[in-house]
Amino acid sequence: MSQKVPGIFPSQVTDAGYLNNPLGSNPFPYPSNMPAPLWNADPIMLAFAADAVGPVYATATWTSPVFDLRPEFRGVMDRAAGQAYLTAQAPSLGPNRAPIAASTVIQNSGCVPIWRPSGAAGKLWVQVANLNFRLWGTGLGFEVLATEFASINDPNDLQQIETVEDITTEFVGGKPSAIVQFLPPGAGYPVRYYRVSITFQYTVDGTFAGAAGWPDNRFRLYAAYY
Repeated sequence: MSQKVPGIFPSQVTDAGYLNNPLGSNPFPYPSNMPAPLWNADPIMLAFAADAVGPVYATATWTSPVFDLRPEFRGVMDRAAGQAYLTAQAPSLGPNRAPIAASTVIQNSGCVPIWRPSGAAGKLWVQVANLNFRLWGTGLGFEVLATEFASINDPNDLQQIETVEDITTEFVGGKPSAIVQFLPPGAGYPVRYYRVSITFQYTVDGTFAGAAGWPDNRFRLYAAYY
């Protein structure tokens, strides 16, 4: 009797393809036998926070991880986590992008590597379902805003690279689900570190408008990079 399995059982686990560097170069040569370039997130329910003061009365924000789109460079561009440095050298790392002290210590939360051959372009895909369930778009100022962040060489210091983009039209019109895509800058040869933040908000107070269950609209968000 045969049995199908969702993969293979290797006789030996090896990272030789990743560590192969016969000439001792820095960065290493491009590795071999790397996994398919994919990041796939578990679906989440967007959790809105209500604010009775306004001018935005309910907000939910989803933020992607930091993607490393050129992981073959390894750590040759990074400042290591725990390394101290002068604020004058990187003055943008404090709250609200302002200097905070004469020196500080980097806290690197890590990146998600996307192993595309030679930096070939991929996209971040975001899908939101249940849009036709209590959308509350009419008269409540429903908005969806996207912000992109990137760094050419430092995962600890991503900067906003575009003005905040209003992508509301992708989510309205009565459709049950919407898909948006984000292409990192570089015309197919992407910047190394990249992240996207999407904010869903209402600029009119739904409690005054009589929206039952406000602001729980049961939006379900999926995300993947490939």
